[in-house]
Amino acid sequence: MIGGLIGTEAVRKHLAGFVIDGMVRDTVELVDLGVPVFCQGSYPMGPLKVPSSMKAVGVVGEALSIRGVTIAPGMWIFGDADGLIVFEADTLETVFDGASLALAREHDLASEIASGTALADAFQLELFLMKRNKDLKADFNTHLKQIGRAI
Repeated sequence: MIGGLIGTEAVRKHLAGFVIDGMVRDTVELVDLGVPVFCQGSYPMGPLKVPSSMKAVGVVGEALSIRGVTIAPGMWIFGDADGLIVFEADTLETVFDGASLALAREHDLASEIASGTALADAFQLELFLMKRNKDLKADFNTHLKQIGRAI
């Protein structure tokens, strides 16, 4: 559990943020501090007042598992308002290259739509629906790949 005091210390130490497999408190203060926090929720009580079932002893420098995802020392975690992505350090360049390509595709598609193309037309939705009528297992992502698109 963390709150405003630990958030203030994080700012002082120039930490990038927190991934907490548990609760936080002082959420408004954490937001005001600009400390990104990914957690399960908030809990209004301080760490010494929480039920014993919520107390745990942390470790530093060991692998851990959060919601079925193992995170080991040396791995990278990136997050935004939509969630987190975790990957091996040796795949950093590949992940960034893929993200840059996806962002460029998305910007191109957004420009196309802003210029008047309907999203359904850009995705050739009618063609996909014809495929789906013939094969109920037809996959939309496969269709997008076949027409040179992606989400």
